[in-house]
Amino acid sequence: GAFVGRLVPYKGADILLEAAASFLRSGQLELHFVGDGPHRQFLEGLVDQLGVRSAVTFHGWIPHDEVQNTLGACDFLALPSIREFGGGVVLESMALGVVPIVADYGGPAELIDSETGIRVPFGDKKSLVEGMRLAISRLIHNPEMLAMLGTAGQRKVAEQFTWKAKAGQIKRVYEAVLSGTRDLTDILGSRN
Repeated sequence: GAFVGRLVPYKGADILLEAAASFLRSGQLELHFVGDGPHRQFLEGLVDQLGVRSAVTFHGWIPHDEVQNTLGACDFLALPSIREFGGGVVLESMALGVVPIVADYGGPAELIDSETGIRVPFGDKKSLVEGMRLAISRLIHNPEMLAMLGTAGQRKVAEQFTWKAKAGQIKRVYEAVLSGTRDLTDILGSRN
């Protein structure tokens, strides 16, 4: 599994560690943290406290091609942040066939649907940790799900998020508007 981003409290890397702890301890999972920030020391302490040091690697900031290599070698990307409005790393993971697991909030959750990733509903920190744990468990115990979601994610990025796809979409919107079509759902897609 992977986490990519600044190591600051609102990104939720600690939530991922707590959610993944039992899988890390049992040898079912390894986690790779790509990025750095003021929260790193706390996270390193948490890794030791949870007894999962041998299954967790902190890479710090690395060149983009190394990020892609590290991310591409993982089965999933976890983004537990509940204050995220972008989500470029989610698209990057999908393009690599890596399944995104995200908190069902903001930009990242809008980029995926039930066929291309896992959105984790939550009410508080405890429910988000448990939701992340369940999502990770589903992927570990259903490897075929990884392949299915990963392939669908790659297809979605190619069809909707490349520059060529965006140009085609804009062209279809103009054509629809000029022809008087009011419902653009078929063109813009809808969130499942």
